[in-house]
This record gives sequence, C-alpha cells and structure tokens, in this order.
Amino acid sequence: GVDDHVEAHRWPEGVSRAARTDASLANMDVAILVTDHDDIDLSVLERGTTLILDAKNRLSGSHVDRL
Repeated sequence: GVDDHVEAHRWPEGVSRAARTDASLANMDVAILVTDHDDIDLSVLERGTTLILDAKNRLSGSHVDRL
C-alpha cells in the first residue's frame, strides 16, 4: 500500500508500505488507485506497464482500467 496521508499508527497490520517508484511498481502484479490526493504525483503509475485499476478516473494509458 502507498498513502503518505495515513499515519503509521493507523496503517493496517500485516500490510506493507510500498515506495511509489518505477522499480517498486515494476514488481507489482497490479496497482489500485482508490484515492487521489492532489499533492501526490501519479505520473509513475501512468508511465509504467503494470496493470492499474483506477477507481478515481485520474489516469490514462493502455495498462489502465477504470472502475
């Protein structure tokens, strides 16, 4: 999971935080965008090739499916 707005004490037990980097994304089978904070750069998701499920209709690309 990646959400810089969630404080550590509120982060779900057993869920690891992932870096929002090209390398981290390349190791994922799928990424799901469920929040769209304006201060977070989502370009790493658009330039990758990992399947993205976009619940916020913010991204585009052949690897992006909108929910």
